[in-house]
Amino acid sequence: MTAKKRTKGATKRKTPLPIKKWLLIFSKVAIACSLLVSLWFGFGALSSISWRPLAINGYDVKTPLVYQDEKQLTAVLDSYVGFSLLTVDLKELNNTLEQLPWVRQASVLKSWPGKLIVDVVEHEPVAFWNGTDVLNSDGIPLAKPVSDLQLASLYGPEGKSSTVMTNYLQFARIFSGQRVQVTEVLMRPRGAWTVTLGSNLKIVLGEKEVLERSRRIVKIMNNADFDVENIEYIDARYPNGVAVKMKEELLLGVENDIAA
Repeated sequence: MTAKKRTKGATKRKTPLPIKKWLLIFSKVAIACSLLVSLWFGFGALSSISWRPLAINGYDVKTPLVYQDEKQLTAVLDSYVGFSLLTVDLKELNNTLEQLPWVRQASVLKSWPGKLIVDVVEHEPVAFWNGTDVLNSDGIPLAKPVSDLQLASLYGPEGKSSTVMTNYLQFARIFSGQRVQVTEVLMRPRGAWTVTLGSNLKIVLGEKEVLERSRRIVKIMNNADFDVENIEYIDARYPNGVAVKMKEELLLGVENDIAA
């Protein structure tokens, strides 16, 4: 008999795998699963271990601190001791240091095998503000630094610290040639200004043209007859002159102003 030809398109029946081959495949899958489970638990165990290669064991602050409290700075750095030098985030550390009251800028470098090198730039104090704070060079009120300061005292409405400081610096420049220092500047809520000099001489400038009026005072102080030690205050709010009150007038009970 002639064997029947296979019909075109008919699928060839697959021969079933022997039982041994099934067992071999099953054993390989079981081994792979067990390895995955072992790795999973192994990584879990490693994650619970504090592995810190090249641990930070110290730091060196290169900049002598003048205004910033050293204890506050070292407290931040101590919190990083023991962490890995490889993984420590220097940007984060710099930002943390710059949150301290008198640290303007911080720069931390890694020193192998386990040390931090720290440089800081401190804020520059300019004047006392409202009796409680100190203004930096940007006119921002900061908590009083640790060092003793001999600064002018500025007073003014909240939110006006930068304006008061700017005028103080200009007043200090204007009076710099008179051998007296500006020791106090007061800006009242309505905008009137009063300046006090080192001789305890008060100068009332009012609200308008305060710099021009202060220059007018300087011209009067250059007069040979001007005795700064014997004057209580000068009122410069007049358009064409000033009024002067002498210290002796207070002793004599005289309250009239003398037109200059």
